[in-house]
Amino acid sequence: MQNLPHRRGGDAGAQAASSQAASSQTAPNAPAASHSQVAPAGIKPIRAAGETLSSEACSNSAHTPSDDAPTASFIVQDVEARLFGRVPGSEWNTYQITPSGWGILRRLLEDSVNGGKLRCDYFSKTQTFVHRMLSLTHEITCGSFAAILFRELGTICQGTPEERRFLLSVTSRRSSTLKGKQDSDSHEPDDFFSSVDKLSYGFTLEVAYSRKSKQLENLAQFYLFETSLQIQKVVGISLDYNHSKRVTLHVWQRENGDITTSSRLQHYSQEVRTETGTRVSGPPLQISMFDIAPPSLVPSSLHGVSVQFPLDELWDKIESAELETARLESLDGLDCNDGDSSEEGENKDNAGTGRVDEDYVPSRAGGESPKSGRSPIRTRTRTAGAANK
Repeated sequence: MQNLPHRRGGDAGAQAASSQAASSQTAPNAPAASHSQVAPAGIKPIRAAGETLSSEACSNSAHTPSDDAPTASFIVQDVEARLFGRVPGSEWNTYQITPSGWGILRRLLEDSVNGGKLRCDYFSKTQTFVHRMLSLTHEITCGSFAAILFRELGTICQGTPEERRFLLSVTSRRSSTLKGKQDSDSHEPDDFFSSVDKLSYGFTLEVAYSRKSKQLENLAQFYLFETSLQIQKVVGISLDYNHSKRVTLHVWQRENGDITTSSRLQHYSQEVRTETGTRVSGPPLQISMFDIAPPSLVPSSLHGVSVQFPLDELWDKIESAELETARLESLDGLDCNDGDSSEEGENKDNAGTGRVDEDYVPSRAGGESPKSGRSPIRTRTRTAGAANK
């Protein structure tokens, strides 16, 4: 039986926090779900929004290399249909495709009309391709995090010329494609903060709704252990949009700073807003200068110094974005695609199709983008000039 391309529905709801998490992770399996979309030649069309594909139809044992090209073509058509609003989509759309098919799909996406704007992931262990649809709240959260971080850095780094030079070297590398050392995994963190003098070193940010929240720890495992980069910390912000008002802050780092794959993930989580919308007081997020750049690049006067990131200010920005989203969604004919559509898959009435173009997201402060050839990371967007207070 032919291996059909399909989308996997994910269970909604932010992942419950635990004080410690082991490094070994398994991506959750979810029931297959699909929608109306024209399939390429040789692929059986999916006829109805609620139609599901059997596990036999999705079995990799039936897969042959000849299936890769039509499967990849099908996914490209589906992604473009979502971008242009012809079919509904959520913030985290998943498809099954083999590693060899992923190589074909990647080339097709790069050649597509929107290739430079797509945000994508590939999990080789589960053979899952993800297309991210960015919402208004998501983009405002990312932009606000960067703006607050650079403002706080500007307050700290003003004592000496060395400190000011260090500040100007810090950059936000949005939409950087990070590839695995061994597997064909490929992921794009929502932001990557580093110094232009050491672009392979820094910390990443991920902002997630319910489906993506289930993969945050897998992404942290990848960033900290499975790339050739020296990523020091992963900050995750989990929003339980469309289900409750809960917001959870996650921080992952290597136990004792050990970069070996045998080391465990150290996980800290903090509920900062309950499911009813009540804020929970707690300590600020601490970001060490050594999370951004190695000690050799940090002025000695800043050794041991950390940014005390004011979380309340970020939550203010998130709530403002949520209110603006609700206002826009109340207008006739406008759907802002802010989050996952339903617990059982996509809800036809609520699933959004809009997408915020990356050229219109809030500007990111930081140093100028380095010249081509300096970065080991493939980056699709520019970095704004430094903004100091």
